[in-house]
Amino acid sequence: MCEPTTVIVGGITLGQIATAASVAGLAMSVYGSYQAAQSQKDEANYKAGVARNNKIISDRNAASITKQGEDEANKYRSRVRQMEADQIVGLAGQGVDVTEGSSIDLLADTAELGEFDAQTIRSNAGREAYNARVQGSNYQSQAGLYKSQADAQSPIFSAGTTLLSGAGQVADRWNSRRKAKQ
Repeated sequence: MCEPTTVIVGGITLGQIATAASVAGLAMSVYGSYQAAQSQKDEANYKAGVARNNKIISDRNAASITKQGEDEANKYRSRVRQMEADQIVGLAGQGVDVTEGSSIDLLADTAELGEFDAQTIRSNAGREAYNARVQGSNYQSQAGLYKSQADAQSPIFSAGTTLLSGAGQVADRWNSRRKAKQ
């Protein structure tokens, strides 16, 4: 009957082969732990970059929305001025004096309501731009969170932890084999 310490080839025992296999398995575990931690770090850095890009896009959208709101309000003001001109022509065509009385009130009301509507258009665009800036701020916070996650990942530390815990297991096996020999 063969004992586990029996010499197989060239003075190598089954125990030594088992120990070598344990060391090889430990090396693979250490490498896998390093790769997994590095992958998590890379993923967090990637997500941080995406969030930073999304913030830039949100900021640009906010600027575009603001400009678009200003342009729309100015276009509306132009339409109101055209409407005022049409009112003047219409009133004058009917023989009404457009420089006094209810015609002035009508033109003033048209101008006032037109400006109110233009300010509403501008205000609505301002709210949309604000929402885009808030979203951008959220993306910036998200980028910071992902960056912190990436910074917290240490592939070397992870590999070292795996190495130390695995080395303890290999040492236990080695000692139990050594004791079995005695």
